[in-house]
Amino acid sequence: MKYARGVLASCLLLSACVEAPPTEPSGHVLAVADLGLDKSSDSRPALDWWKGFGDEQLDRLIAEAFAGNPSLAVALARMRSAAAGLAAERAATWPQVSLDASEERAVLSNHYTYPPPYAGSTQWIGTVEGGLSWDIDLWGRESAIVAAAGNQAKAAKLDAEAARQALAGAVSQSYIALVAAYRTCDVTGEIVTLRGREWKLAGSRVQSGLDSRSGLQSAEQALAAAKAADSACQADRDRTVHALAALIGRGADVYQTIARPTLDPANAVPVPENLPADLIAQRPDVLAAAARVEAAVQGRKIAYTAFFPNVNLSAAAGWAALGFTNMFAPNTITYGGGPALHLPLFDAGRLRAEYAGATADLDAATASYNATVVAAIREAADAGTEVKSLTDQLADQTAAVAAAEQKQALAASRVHNGLSPETDNLAARGTLFSERQKQIALQSASASQRVALIVAVGGGFAPEGKPDSEKGRMP
Repeated sequence: MKYARGVLASCLLLSACVEAPPTEPSGHVLAVADLGLDKSSDSRPALDWWKGFGDEQLDRLIAEAFAGNPSLAVALARMRSAAAGLAAERAATWPQVSLDASEERAVLSNHYTYPPPYAGSTQWIGTVEGGLSWDIDLWGRESAIVAAAGNQAKAAKLDAEAARQALAGAVSQSYIALVAAYRTCDVTGEIVTLRGREWKLAGSRVQSGLDSRSGLQSAEQALAAAKAADSACQADRDRTVHALAALIGRGADVYQTIARPTLDPANAVPVPENLPADLIAQRPDVLAAAARVEAAVQGRKIAYTAFFPNVNLSAAAGWAALGFTNMFAPNTITYGGGPALHLPLFDAGRLRAEYAGATADLDAATASYNATVVAAIREAADAGTEVKSLTDQLADQTAAVAAAEQKQALAASRVHNGLSPETDNLAARGTLFSERQKQIALQSASASQRVALIVAVGGGFAPEGKPDSEKGRMP
């Protein structure tokens, strides 16, 4: 006990010889709640928010994407790797026990440590040794290493959650695009039928001498353009199916299994009406950036502890002998143990440089966190602005469709009563189809932006506990 106290006292005395550099971090963490956002909100999206669309096929596709998307698989593999690294660092804080054994045939030198009759002979040299080593964590280096690994593992887990939310959003938006493609193709198909009727009517008028061939040629041109637009719409629909298959990690084998969606973009899932600070601060990517700041804090501490003495306790016991038959004789037992001290005295500035580098890493992690927060706020704000704008546009377009329907109904009534020619009714139907196409596009864009806003506020992710980054500081 006296010996151990003496070693510790010597370490403390010698540590005074090494001066740690005064390098201080230059960055500071932004306080999310002080960036002009509401302090709290009760409108967090559900964990599986996409189920609010009420489409079982969408639910299945997202589940398949979680299971098979390559990008998400990479994020999950990184999470497992970080968790394994944390386990390895935790194991390093415990005493390490090992067993080593060897038996080799060797010619012994006549002019070395071996006395006659062994000198100059050929012998078996064998050792069996059990060893124990333990790094005494006097300055908190090992605990800092474990803490840094723990925060890296936490960040990797949050990265995987961010990838999961982004993937759910991408699948949902592609699915909404598929809904729009099907509905648009319905309208383009009706336009083809309409242009066909106009072409036939123009042909009848030419045959009756009521119109010139230029009118028929115009109708032919309009019909060809309508068919081209319908073909382009069907190709766009197929490409959307291909994109969905890629998102779930599949290929052409699933193209035919993706049926027409039942999702109605007009019944989109609810979204927050404001930008609450507690949702932005708890986005998985923001929390991952905060965890990396804390890992950098611990990394700086690790570099700092390198200026202090390092003490190791080691012990070994076993057998060592010349000659195979002597291997386990009582007098071949060997053992020993004691402390080992390492103290840096002169390293040409290497430790200072490493400490300065760790401080720079902390500044970089802090800047990255701040950039993530600012980007998250802008992303959510942009999505919120788009949702509001598209909601207003869609209301106006819905009124335009209603007016076009009334106009077409009036034109059909006048044709039926012999008050107007059929061309007036066909023209009114063409206007109605055009307005419906605009409505479909706005419905799709509105629903897609609502999904973007849900993802921008972190989806349904709810971390355990209250993150320190929400308070504007790091632990």
